[in-house]
Amino acid sequence: MYGRLLVVCAIAVTSALLIACGGDDGDDSSAAPTVSAEDNGATGGGAQEVNIIDFAFEPNALSATAGEEVTLELTNSGEQPHTFTIDSVADSMRIEPGDSATVSFTPGEAGTLTFFCTIHGAGTMSGELTVN
Repeated sequence: MYGRLLVVCAIAVTSALLIACGGDDGDDSSAAPTVSAEDNGATGGGAQEVNIIDFAFEPNALSATAGEEVTLELTNSGEQPHTFTIDSVADSMRIEPGDSATVSFTPGEAGTLTFFCTIHGAGTMSGELTVN
């Protein structure tokens, strides 16, 4: 129960920040998914786990189905703070070393999305989410 409430609160805060900090970054991608503010209880296999170690995501390749909610359980096992971010889609906010976070979103269309750490930059720390 407490975990679900925490996840719902995290989604609400992330959504508010995305709206407040949104802007036109010039990306005119027609495959831009939307953030979901629905209750993200585990469905159809539950959450995917992503471990963040030093300057890498493990795994660094994820997959999802368009129109179906994705829930990621993120654990920072490294010694630096990190984020899990997909521009205009999802942002875990800062995850301190040893901490965990949950991110949920619903991809709108098939395509490939890049996730990255905003602290260290996509050129240093990124991966791909393939949406089928």
